[in-house]
Amino acid sequence: MKLTIKKLLAISLVTLLVLSLVITILNFVPNIFKKSLIQIDDDEDWDKYIREDLVIGTGSFNDPYIFENLVVVSKLKFGIHISNTLKNFIIRNCSISTSSISISISNVEDSNVLIHNNSLEARDEYGTGIYLYQSDHITVQNNTISRCKTGINLDWCHDISVFNNSITSDGSGVYFYGSYYHVYVNNNSFFYCGIFFYFSLSEIELYFYSENFSLDNNLVNDKLLLILTDIDNLTLTEDVFGQIYLINCSNILLENLNLSKSTLGLQMYECYNITVSSCIFEDIFEIGLDIDDGERISIHNCTFSNTRIGIYASFVSGLNVTYCQIKENYYGLILHLYNKTGTNYVNSVHHNTFINNAFHIDSFSFLDDLNFLMYDSITLEGNYFDNWEEIKDIFPYNLDLYPLTIPPVYAFNF
Repeated sequence: MKLTIKKLLAISLVTLLVLSLVITILNFVPNIFKKSLIQIDDDEDWDKYIREDLVIGTGSFNDPYIFENLVVVSKLKFGIHISNTLKNFIIRNCSISTSSISISISNVEDSNVLIHNNSLEARDEYGTGIYLYQSDHITVQNNTISRCKTGINLDWCHDISVFNNSITSDGSGVYFYGSYYHVYVNNNSFFYCGIFFYFSLSEIELYFYSENFSLDNNLVNDKLLLILTDIDNLTLTEDVFGQIYLINCSNILLENLNLSKSTLGLQMYECYNITVSSCIFEDIFEIGLDIDDGERISIHNCTFSNTRIGIYASFVSGLNVTYCQIKENYYGLILHLYNKTGTNYVNSVHHNTFINNAFHIDSFSFLDDLNFLMYDSITLEGNYFDNWEEIKDIFPYNLDLYPLTIPPVYAFNF
C-alpha cells in the first residue's frame, strides 16, 4: 500500500499535535523529581537543589527556601529529609509517596518551618507521614496523610502547631513522645486512628494542665475527641465521641459509647469511681481501655475485640470487670493491681467471655495477695475461656475456681 502525500502530511500533522499535547501536559504537571530522595543534612546541601531548580528562595526569614509542586515517589526510607540546618523553609503543594517516611525533619531548632497542603503516603508496616525529631518552630497545616502507620510523630519537639490536617491511618494519627512545650494540635480530622501519648504519669501535668498545650476541636471518625480534667459527677451516654481522655475525674458514668477504630479508645489517669458500661472497643491499634492510677473502676457489659490490649489496668485498686466479651485481641486483659494503705478493695474478674486472644490475661501483680477474685463470690461463677483445658493450671487462670463451660448471657444494650 502506497502512502500518498496527503496521507503523509496527515500523519505528520497528527504527530506534531501529539507532541505538542505531550509538551503542554508536561509543562502543566508539577515538577516531577527524577530521583527518589531529597536529602539535606547541612546548610550547604541547599545549593544542590537550587542548581537543579527544585527550590526557590534564600532561606531567610522573609524569603524562605520553598519546595513546591513536587511529585516524589521513593522506594527508599525518606521522601524529603532535612536536618541540621539553620535556614527557614517551606514544603507545600507536594505529593510524596514513600515506603517509610514521607517528610522527616530532625535537629532543626533555630529555623521557621511550614509544611502545608501536601499529600503524603508512607506505605510500609511502620510508615510515617511526617516525622519531627528534636525540632522547633514548625507549623503543619492542611495536609492529607494516608496509607501509613503513623500520621505525625512528634519526638521531643516544641513550639509545634498541627492544625486542619486530615489523617487516615491504621495506627496513630498524632504520636506524642516528650513533646509538650508550646504544642498545639487543633482542628484535625482522624480516620481509623487518633491521638496517642507515650509518657509516664509524672508527665501528665506537662500536657493536660499546661497553658502552652492544646488539643481542641479534633475529630476521630467524625466524632469528637473529648478531654476532661478535674470533673466530678458526670454521665456520658450520647455516642458522639471518637476518643476520650479522663484526667483526675471522679463519679463518671460512660454508657452506650462506641469508641472503635482508633489508636486508643478510652484513657484514664488518677480517676476514681468510674463506671464504663455497654461500650464497644473494636479494631483499635493500641489499647481499648487504659487505666492508670485509679480506684473503684467498674467495667461491665463491654466488648473488646481486635486490639493490641483490650484492657490495661496499671496501679489500680478496686477493679471490677464483669460480663464483657474479650475476643481476638493480642492481650485481652493486663493487670497491675495494688491496694493503697488503709484500703481493702475487692478486685474481681468474672462472668467474662475470653475467645481467640493470644493471651487472655497477663499480670504483673501477686493477685492472690490483693483480695483478687476470678469468680463471683455470691454465685460462685467465674469466666469462660475457649481453651480452658490448656490453661487451667497456669497462673492467673488457676485462680478461677469456678470456670464456666458455656459463655455467660451477654446483655448488650447499645
